[in-house]
Amino acid sequence: MPFCRLGSAARAAHGQKSQSDATAASTSVRQTNEVVFIGSYLARPGHIDKRAPSWRYDGVVEGDACVRRPSPLPSALLVVLGLAGCAEEMPREYRDLPPRSGLLADPARLPRGPAAAGELALARILVAWEGSHPARPVRWTLDEARRRAAALTELARAPDADFGSLARRFSDDAETSASGGDMGVVSPWALHPDIAAAAQPLALGQVSEPVETPEGFSILFRREPSWAQAAEIVVSFDGAVRYVPRQPRDREAARALAEDIRRRVLDGAAMEEEALRHSDAPEREHGGITPPFARGTRHPEFEAVVWRLSPGELSEVIETPTGFHLVRRMPIERVQVRRIEVFFSDGNADPAARRTREEARARIEEARRRALLPDADFAALAAEFSDGAEASKGGMMDPFARGVHPLPLERAAFQLSAGQVSGVMELPGEFIIIKRVP
Repeated sequence: MPFCRLGSAARAAHGQKSQSDATAASTSVRQTNEVVFIGSYLARPGHIDKRAPSWRYDGVVEGDACVRRPSPLPSALLVVLGLAGCAEEMPREYRDLPPRSGLLADPARLPRGPAAAGELALARILVAWEGSHPARPVRWTLDEARRRAAALTELARAPDADFGSLARRFSDDAETSASGGDMGVVSPWALHPDIAAAAQPLALGQVSEPVETPEGFSILFRREPSWAQAAEIVVSFDGAVRYVPRQPRDREAARALAEDIRRRVLDGAAMEEEALRHSDAPEREHGGITPPFARGTRHPEFEAVVWRLSPGELSEVIETPTGFHLVRRMPIERVQVRRIEVFFSDGNADPAARRTREEARARIEEARRRALLPDADFAALAAEFSDGAEASKGGMMDPFARGVHPLPLERAAFQLSAGQVSGVMELPGEFIIIKRVP
């Protein structure tokens, strides 16, 4: 570490003999803005001042503390100057951070694994630099950002450290900092490969090393999932609360049907198909799948069931006043696609739907034919053919989980491999094709 430099005024004071001259010299030092802290207790050799972590005295900076070495200066001058005439400040990338002197890492927070089972729920602190992508209003150079990320990692691994508080105060990711860096449950394929490689081996509560990507340095914290997703089938009965059975049945018939559905699902039947055929809840149009939800936003009894299950696990038949329920917890996965939509007039109130169904079918088939050609530009085809709102964005849809869009679209999106183009799908008032984004 670089040694502290005494300022010119301090060196001039070194030659003073009397106490009054020394006092005058210290006043001169203050006027030069080189003395920033006076404290007689600093005269003790080896004293560590943790209250003034921004200054270097006559020794070196160790962590966030200034360690004073024995000095040849007379003790009277040490008392007056406090060896605070040192003008070299702490590097700017540390100045707003909490002190780190004496911090010891909590072993439970070190990235030693074993990898936690189940969904990958992360929070992160991002340290960007001037020139990182996408551009952010930051002032750090690459080397400053690297050192700042290392310091924040130390703080995040301290016993009782509050990762969320650190993220809110210091993360350069505006999208997640307000929520304590919470990224939710993420799919590894949707992450930068280096971030996925650092995150997946973490156990719950562990903090990664800083991961450098074009976006900046990411410090990752693996946490308990605060979001969940489930598929539900509700078999109601005559006289039940809230849901009306699609066909008349009494309570015992409803129970028997729910037990039959459970046996079929355990034998390999698709729960989405069973929901479409038998569920009396409105979510049946999405195969019974609910969009991802945060803890505390659904009925407490439903949440209790979901959080007791592991991803993929199916519940027993549960009776409530609304009917008999089957719940399967689902892993939260997200996908992104480009979409071409061609509207037709039958059943579509959109003003753009001026084509007949046959004309729309011919147009979407032509778009798909061209999309399957070698080196086809699907984004350009979307701009040319699509009637949807995403046409100006090359058909790009926002990433989505199951339970958000019509079931045929979601099925195709999750079944496609990256770069594949779907077949033509007909939805009310439109034909669509999609392409899975890598």
